[in-house]
Amino acid sequence: MRRRDRHCVLPARGLLFKGFAESWGFVSAGVIVTALFVVTHFFEIAHYWPAALAILTLAIATLVVRLKTSSVASAILLHAGYNMAAMIFVYMGKTA
Repeated sequence: MRRRDRHCVLPARGLLFKGFAESWGFVSAGVIVTALFVVTHFFEIAHYWPAALAILTLAIATLVVRLKTSSVASAILLHAGYNMAAMIFVYMGKTA
């Protein structure tokens, strides 16, 4: 999957959760969509494996936000905030 195509799939993760939860329950649905999230971030993890912990934490956090707010939009905003913070730290590291 090309990077550009992967971003088209990500919002579907939040929407898939509802259908999976109805079919298999919340726990199974949570595990499936969290695994999907981590797998779609493989290229971020592949060359720096400690990033897997950050990606897994983000996946769990977005799932919790999705469940607490019943909103995919809030999870997307959390993900965008994480991405923005990551870019700021990368930029700061290159200019320091």
